[in-house]
Order: sequence, then structure tokens, then C-alpha cells
Amino acid sequence: MTEPFQTDALHYELIRSRRKTVGLSLDPSSKLTVRAPLTLCREAIDEIVFSHRDWIARHRAAMAALPPPFVLREGASLSILGKPRVILFRHGDAIQLLDDQLILPCGTADADLIVWLRSLALAVVRSRVDVFAAQTALCPTAVSVTGAQARWGSCSPRNRLSFAWRIIFCTPDALDYVVVHELSHIRYKNHSADFHALVRSILPDEAARRAWLRANGHLLRLFS
Repeated sequence: MTEPFQTDALHYELIRSRRKTVGLSLDPSSKLTVRAPLTLCREAIDEIVFSHRDWIARHRAAMAALPPPFVLREGASLSILGKPRVILFRHGDAIQLLDDQLILPCGTADADLIVWLRSLALAVVRSRVDVFAAQTALCPTAVSVTGAQARWGSCSPRNRLSFAWRIIFCTPDALDYVVVHELSHIRYKNHSADFHALVRSILPDEAARRAWLRANGHLLRLFS
């Protein structure tokens, strides 16, 4: 059962179901949805929403600060390896990556571009893994890219490295940090002081690279 409702300036949609707790969520447009038990009175729900007003305001502010969703169109800009590329549609059979342009065959859809970006990401990541593996003698058993949207990379107990294909939108410095971070997990399956010391020994400016990743975490949801 769905009911529109509001408390003070906090407008929300109320969805009742056979649940035991109250849950609050914000969609990409900042619309607030409250899910509540069938028997919980509106006054109690209203009070819960009001008690979370600071949480709601913080998350709405953070969402408002995000760049608008990417739309694949002529003249749009897409950052690849940290460099903006202007998208142009031309007659042809293959996608071309130029210094400041991304040339797409007419009719290219999001799904087509994603396939190409995933392939590029895998090639770039494998190349950088090879460079740092040779430097550190830390060798993964496999390297792959995934559709992960919660983290940039991971290392399995069997030393298989996986990277979000959207890592291709990162700067080369940030991408290298993710590679080194996951390679370092081959030696340390934790985030101990020894782990961080190993990362810093390879990339002394790792703090700045991590800061870039934190500030640009929205790239993990591009094309979602």
C-alpha cells in the first residue's frame, strides 16, 4: 500500500507492507520513500522521519553536488583515463579514441560503448598490473574487470584481482593506486600498518591518489 505524506518540509512517499521496521531511502532525484509496517500509525512514522531530518539533508546535499547523469549524444564529454573527450558520431565501423575526441559510429548505443570501454579497461589494467607485478614480484593468478559499483577493485583469497571496468574513467595516477592497492593484498590480506607501508613504498603520494578516488566515487555509477 502506497500513501503520499509529509511532515513539515519533509515530503515523502509512504509504502506499507508486512515488515517490522521503518526504512528510509532516497532515489537519484532525491525523492524520499519511507517503508513501514502496516499497523504503525502515521504519527509514529512522522516522528521517525523528523528524527532523521539531518541524515536526509546531508544525503540530499551530497546528491545535489553530483554532476548530472551522462547522456550519450553528439558533443557530450566523457573522461577517459582522466582526460575529457568530446563525443562525435561519424560514419564508420569502429570506435576511435583520439587525443581529445571519441569518435563513435552512427547509431552507437550505451551498450555498445560499454562493451568497448570494458575491453579498453581490461587492456589498460592488465598492462599496469604487469608493470607493478614486475616491480614488486607480486603476481596475481588472474586479472579481470567487472561491473562492480561499490568499489574500484578487489583481491580474492586466491590472489585473483578484479577491477571495476569504470576504472577507465580515472586518472592514470588514481588507476595505478587501485592496481598497487590490490596487488599489495597478495602479500597482506588486510589493511594493516604493514599493508599501508607497502603501498607507500611503491607510491609515496598514495594519499593524494586515494583522495582523488574518494572525491570521484560517483564515476562508479556512470552508465548505471
